[in-house]
Amino acid sequence: VMASGVTVDASLKDDFNAIKLGHKYAYMVFKIEGESQIKTERVAENSTYEEFIGTLPPNECRYVVYDYKYTLDDGAKREKLLFIHWAPDSARIRDKMLYASSKDAIKKELKGVVEIQANDMSEVDEAAIKEKVKASG
Repeated sequence: VMASGVTVDASLKDDFNAIKLGHKYAYMVFKIEGESQIKTERVAENSTYEEFIGTLPPNECRYVVYDYKYTLDDGAKREKLLFIHWAPDSARIRDKMLYASSKDAIKKELKGVVEIQANDMSEVDEAAIKEKVKASG
């Protein structure tokens, strides 16, 4: 996939560090604005996973970083940062292509995340996410 030339807003790295190092947010949503720059669209300080899922736009692409906390079978608590590339089947082809070709630009800024490509709600279902997270070690 050809790089899109989309750049990452400078403040995005600070936002990411706030979630990665400070666990300040439950999740952050990033949007490509004007087909030129990836910006933080919004952050949520508190949210259940179910509440978060309900905020995904049904016909538009987004990138999301979610601070996912879960419990292993032995009761041990874990957390992983998820990088969700949300590209619903119903989104415009042009948008899907733009987000796909810009993903590397944002991923370079986000170290230590579990990547999840999701094209419909079943792929962000919590049971599916938990399997992917456990598989990632």
